[in-house]
Amino acid sequence: MTIASPITNPSGSPEGLWPTRGPLVGGRGSHKPHDTDMSKSAQTQRMTIMRNGVWQKFTNTENSDVLLNLLVSTYPHNLVAVKRDVYWGFDPEHGGQNQLGNILMEIRSEAIRVMERQLRYDWNIEWLWLSYNKKNRPSEWVFREHKEYLLREGSTAEHTKCLTMDPNHEYLDLVLQRREPTNMTNVQGHFNLKNLAHRFGYAESGYKTAFKLAKQQKLPPNFALLCKTRVRDSGVDEFMRVTQDSKKCYINVVNSIGFAFDAKSQPDYIYFVEGKRMDEFDSHLKNMFGLIFAAYIESGCKMLVLAEIGAGAFSSLFPGGPTEYLTKHFYPCLHTVWQRLKLAPTTILLVGNPDPLSIGLLKSACANATILECGLFPEVVTQHVRFDKITRKISLHNYTDPPFRADMCRTECCELSDALFVNAWDPHSVVGNGNSNDDSLDGFIGRCTDMAPMSFQPTNPDIPIVDAKMILDLDA
Repeated sequence: MTIASPITNPSGSPEGLWPTRGPLVGGRGSHKPHDTDMSKSAQTQRMTIMRNGVWQKFTNTENSDVLLNLLVSTYPHNLVAVKRDVYWGFDPEHGGQNQLGNILMEIRSEAIRVMERQLRYDWNIEWLWLSYNKKNRPSEWVFREHKEYLLREGSTAEHTKCLTMDPNHEYLDLVLQRREPTNMTNVQGHFNLKNLAHRFGYAESGYKTAFKLAKQQKLPPNFALLCKTRVRDSGVDEFMRVTQDSKKCYINVVNSIGFAFDAKSQPDYIYFVEGKRMDEFDSHLKNMFGLIFAAYIESGCKMLVLAEIGAGAFSSLFPGGPTEYLTKHFYPCLHTVWQRLKLAPTTILLVGNPDPLSIGLLKSACANATILECGLFPEVVTQHVRFDKITRKISLHNYTDPPFRADMCRTECCELSDALFVNAWDPHSVVGNGNSNDDSLDGFIGRCTDMAPMSFQPTNPDIPIVDAKMILDLDA
């Protein structure tokens, strides 16, 4: 495998090992202090400048790729700079400190570490794709572009964060790392179990495993993934071409795990319904909303595009049914959390062409916020909110509605691509559950974004864990 250079300050490298790229400092011979100057500062200066020079040679020259791979090919042999310089080199007759050889071996070790990392996660995304059934895979561009990103930058972790109310939960890593490619009504057969077990070492989701380890007496931890993701769709591409000079479209999405009552085998159904613990349900739901609003604050977005997480098919076996779930639990819990927020969105849009009941419940739950209904993903990404300064009305418009970017003297516009989108995520699966075989919000998310490999720890290994309680500033 050929490493992509330059490698810019890889994570995990020793402090100060990789100098900032730029012109070398000092003139010819400036790396050599006076023969009598053996002070610590002189030693440090000479090593820093030499590291800088050697690093430039292997990363910022015309043939740097060839040189870096040639250096790696010398592993595991020791490198000796044979020269009559008792500090930088080693002379067979007079000896020497071989500091140049040591620097070369430092660079070689770091290059090998990065190459192994690239190769390992290159394999992992290959195996993730092989673990899907073909019709359930994300779009081919996701596979291709994620591999290219890993080669260039190492991981997408800078665009992904795991928000949790309990960063030290004993099963958090298990639930984050072990995700099934696809999970529908908690029935196996929608993905290649053999490939998943062979490559990743597990045959079921971490959510199921954690529930078993807790002997069904404790639910696995709920968390949310905040991602900055690219959106690709013919309508979105045209919107970007017309309005933003053909730039790529990126949006912020918080993937919020809903509670699953769509099958009696679901851990949530077993814990709450069979275990007769429905009195605990609302506290779990409030934590879920806390994670969403923590993601909203963390993202810095201007608006929130909300989904009815856990409604529809997910609540088919909920006591009292989907309507009971929304009217007696979902919106009342949202209201409780909303009342405690010190920083809340002023505009909330409810995705999915919601019915009047849901809009009414949302208005009651989030007092003083402007509530709008919107359509389906990804079309909503191309829409914008207009505020008419004269009539004081706020309305949702397509980018094709005249006039686009209305007269700024009268109206203000805010594009939904600047909003935080809430995705209703499955407890078990990689983001995008079902993809082209799933017409839910999560399915459309999986088709049009690159969040499948971004949400899967083996293909995005450096996802940071963020304590949501530190972000939220809740009233008592």
